[in-house]
Amino acid sequence: MPGGAAPPPVPVTVLRGHTSGVHASCYLKEDILLTGSEDGVVKLWNLERRRAFAEFEATSHGMGVQRLDHLGRGKIVSQGRDMLIKVWDAESLAAGGGSGVGSSSRASITPQPLQVLPTGAFHFCQFALTRWREEARPKGKESTNSSSGGGGEHDPREEKKSGERRREEERSPPGGQTGREGDAAEPAPSAAADDGEAQQGSFLSDESSFAENVMLAPCGQQTLVSLWDLRKARPSFTFAPKDAEQKGMVMCVRLLGESPSCASPFAVVGHDAGHLCVYDLRATSAEPLLESRLHKVPLLCVDVGSSCRQGVSGSADESINVFTLSTRKASCGSCEVVKSFRLEHPGTSCVEIRRDQKLFVSGGWDHRVRAFSWKTPRPLAVLRSHEKNVHTVAYSPRIGGLVSGSGDSRVAVWELYPERNRGGGGRGGGDDAMRDSRR
Repeated sequence: MPGGAAPPPVPVTVLRGHTSGVHASCYLKEDILLTGSEDGVVKLWNLERRRAFAEFEATSHGMGVQRLDHLGRGKIVSQGRDMLIKVWDAESLAAGGGSGVGSSSRASITPQPLQVLPTGAFHFCQFALTRWREEARPKGKESTNSSSGGGGEHDPREEKKSGERRREEERSPPGGQTGREGDAAEPAPSAAADDGEAQQGSFLSDESSFAENVMLAPCGQQTLVSLWDLRKARPSFTFAPKDAEQKGMVMCVRLLGESPSCASPFAVVGHDAGHLCVYDLRATSAEPLLESRLHKVPLLCVDVGSSCRQGVSGSADESINVFTLSTRKASCGSCEVVKSFRLEHPGTSCVEIRRDQKLFVSGGWDHRVRAFSWKTPRPLAVLRSHEKNVHTVAYSPRIGGLVSGSGDSRVAVWELYPERNRGGGGRGGGDDAMRDSRR
């Protein structure tokens, strides 16, 4: 190839089985993947066998699945277009309704959710669990997270040890709703509840439980976003800028927990008019700490690195923007675009930073997955496999594994710049190993 460039990566395999577009993906373990589609079906895949071993209806009336994520402590969270967010028992899902991961046949299972959380939101904004949960966790705490969003590793031995006790406690969550669909019809409590501020201060001050017990989620009022306390299965706090109507509906959110790099937990919110707003969740005011217009069109996706100092955004235009963040209260916060990548075709559905902070990937309306270096932002590779918009990407717990899901109903499995042994050769995750495959 010209200039000695490496050939573009090709998928390790392509998983076929969905009958409609794939909009959500999440690793349960290194070898078990969950994907959700427009018809409300969630499939569980055995990646060693490269086949689905179970599936279930995650939404009512066949409404689409918008997001899947691993909460930790053996829980999976799903969001559907039926205005419900559901919490599932991961161990039960992995068992495949008795089919087992090694089964040669696919089982249609009917799991009951541990919690059903009615958001009232029918638009396309997805919920967010705490990003970089491994860093947000206090010292001495072990993690069982395996999601790309959490950044931790999944420990099946720990889950097996506490699984029975955990499920017994969670079948009747305090103040929450059970998994029955009829119970889910009750509206979520208003953010204007008298004890809302007290609840916020209470559970935000509990560092040991913040990372695994909070969630940002859209509301029925499209310009607002709510912070949920999952232990009480209700929103604790709802916020929006004063000029929310001018900024438009909430399009995307990220939740950053307190860590050595972040002095306070933050909510990052992208709006329809292209604005990014950052909220200090320990502040008494619901006004954003900082806001900046990153795009002139709807801001569709955003992610922020574990340092809380740099982020990336995608929108309905032709640009992917890398920006810096300063959340110091003395300066009232600042946000500045430091690098903008121009695409040939408009539209970026998703952006995700990898756990090792060495690269990020984007999924676009042009059917492509793109990889970029993170520390010194530059294009690395363009992954071609899909025939329609790429709606979702997810990283494996093992550095190097990646999946992408598309409107073509396919899931592509990639091996992208895996970790390299310090003393050895071979393809690795460092910049030296990242040869351009951009053509």
